[in-house]
Amino acid sequence: MGIVILKTKRLKSPSILYEAKKILDSLNLKDESAMTDVYLSNYFHLNKDSINANFHAESALKLSREAKAPDFYLTALSHAGSINPKKFLILFTSALL
Repeated sequence: MGIVILKTKRLKSPSILYEAKKILDSLNLKDESAMTDVYLSNYFHLNKDSINANFHAESALKLSREAKAPDFYLTALSHAGSINPKKFLILFTSALL
């Protein structure tokens, strides 16, 4: 639900995404939690908060790698590259290791 609101640019606060992340983390669903971090990163990027956008993008990478979910990892990697293009080469290189 939060992503629909985010994509329509009607999300005024990331609270619904934080609540979803809290539930997913408690259920140890790392792949889904990683996607929530992508959405949070996107929210902060749209609101020009690069510190939080980078934080959540890197968190998504970490969680999707831990979940051993290559499709989620590629999504998180692509998103992280769009948030911080200067760091993308470092992230991409580490993904190959």
